[in-house]
Amino acid sequence: MRGSIIHDLPRYDRYMGGKNSLDIGYAWLTVGALIALEQYVLQPGVLRKETPEMRDARYPRRVLELGSGGSTIFWARRVDHVTSVETDPSWAPLTLEALTRHGVADRVELIATPHADALQRVAALPDASYDLLLVDHADPTLRRGRIVNRLELATVALPKLGPNGWLVVDNRGMHGMEKFDYTDWDVWLFDDLRYSGGGTLIARRKSAFPLRVSKSAFPTGVSR
Repeated sequence: MRGSIIHDLPRYDRYMGGKNSLDIGYAWLTVGALIALEQYVLQPGVLRKETPEMRDARYPRRVLELGSGGSTIFWARRVDHVTSVETDPSWAPLTLEALTRHGVADRVELIATPHADALQRVAALPDASYDLLLVDHADPTLRRGRIVNRLELATVALPKLGPNGWLVVDNRGMHGMEKFDYTDWDVWLFDDLRYSGGGTLIARRKSAFPLRVSKSAFPTGVSR
């Protein structure tokens, strides 16, 4: 399918090494998770039995992401607005340049701030004002090879997600996110043997409308 990760993916080994994400405008998530996001979460009216009300409740229009890059371009191409929180001052200009190059900068608010200040900036955002939250940030002040404990900022950001919102967590089994309580969430796992931390997780609160999210909606994932 043209315009999907299947068509646009460069050499898989380069993508797995974090190459080309800004060039092709794709998040550095597992490919299975990207397919699920493209074919189900980000395409309104894709289910035959879906009513307009169910579609509107499912389809995200505003995204809050913790960590910018190819993901910022990916969301901006598909939703109305993206708020991206970037804690690496050297990475933010590269993201801005790529957003301009891809022609989607007008849909993005990029908040470039040190991790210590990101907590306050995210806490100040209006509650329940986003439809999807991506947790995929780092802290460049830490020793090379270590990534900030993501749980603290993710916990602050969670109230910003509306009751029907989606949660996407990269490297789900590390950086503190393995301690996140998913008891009240429907969870789909998209793992890859070569991917650090297991892979990518997509979740939605069990109380979200519509309640019936078929396992077959995410054919490449594992539901738990």
